[in-house]
Amino acid sequence: MRQPDFTAKTSGFTIIELVIAVAVFALILVGVGTLFQGTSEATDYLTRSTEMDRSIQQALHEMTQDLKSAPMSMTTIDSTDPDHDSVVVQIPNPDALDVSDWGYYDEFNVFRTDWACQYLVDGSDLVRRRLDGSFGAVGPDQLICSGVDTTFDSGSGPERGFEIAPVGSLLNFSLRIVETTSDGTVYRRSAITTILQEQ
Repeated sequence: MRQPDFTAKTSGFTIIELVIAVAVFALILVGVGTLFQGTSEATDYLTRSTEMDRSIQQALHEMTQDLKSAPMSMTTIDSTDPDHDSVVVQIPNPDALDVSDWGYYDEFNVFRTDWACQYLVDGSDLVRRRLDGSFGAVGPDQLICSGVDTTFDSGSGPERGFEIAPVGSLLNFSLRIVETTSDGTVYRRSAITTILQEQ
């Protein structure tokens, strides 16, 4: 009777080879997953930052248009709120021949003498509020920017979420917004701009 030949090569993998192959494959999958998660978080951060920057720039642009048109004598800044400033402004009537006709536009874009515009933070929204001749609110507020931050200590002292500071004929204003994601990540973005106002 013939004895089986145990030295002959057989095809296939041993259990140890299969375990090692599965472990290496699992490590590769974990590495790819970690790389994908990191890339996804970076993309999310850039997208949010870009959207927040765009929102701030649009808000600053809208305010700049009104504040450039008004001299300092027709601009009133209120800094009594510890978290945000507000500003009331009247602009000259673009159709009037004399410069003593001050006011603001109604919601139909019709100029109203003695009206004014107020930029203020309501909750966490920066809004434009139209004020009649007795400075009562007229019509709905217009949303300019949402997510305005409250006072925040950036390390160099407390800073307001919306702040306006006159320096001679210059008017500096800053706006900071904040967004908190569902996982608790906090994003803060801010911008500062300076405009020259007439005396």
